Amino acid sequence: KGTVMMVEGPHGSGKSTVLMSILDQKHPKAGRILLDGYDIHHLTKQQKKLFLESSGIVLQEISLRPYDMVNTIIPEESLLETLHLHEKKDSLVKELSQGEKRTIDLLRATRTQPRMLLLDEPFQGLERGQKEQFKKIFLDMKRLGKTFLIFTSVPEVFQFLNPEKILTLA
Repeated sequence: KGTVMMVEGPHGSGKSTVLMSILDQKHPKAGRILLDGYDIHHLTKQQKKLFLESSGIVLQEISLRPYDMVNTIIPEESLLETLHLHEKKDSLVKELSQGEKRTIDLLRATRTQPRMLLLDEPFQGLERGQKEQFKKIFLDMKRLGKTFLIFTSVPEVFQFLNPEKILTLA
């Protein structure tokens, strides 16, 4: 709890594969993935559902549905204003730029104060101002004791979180 761990390495080194294993989308050939002492791949359906619902997850591929409206994903207009997206509140996801989609995806993952954040290249496609806003959000969440697991090929971008653990994949 409250730990920031970074999994870093170049493109193609297996970072996303590790994340997909944690999310039980892929099964490792050897070893185990433990969460609070429980093997992820031996949880009941209910336990897996609880884990996923209590986590903020942002995949490298944006996981928003194209015909959802922004204000149904993020009903809090103040959050949209903070990131200069309030004028997009009535837009469909498919009408947004890639950077706007990434911003909405990150807001969706952080707005409910999840227990753990699993983030795969979370700042990819964001403008400088949006990155700065999310840095503040992440720092506030770290102060609240949230756990971060960040997968990235640019580890220097996330040094502001002072990761306690860094796993380097080659």
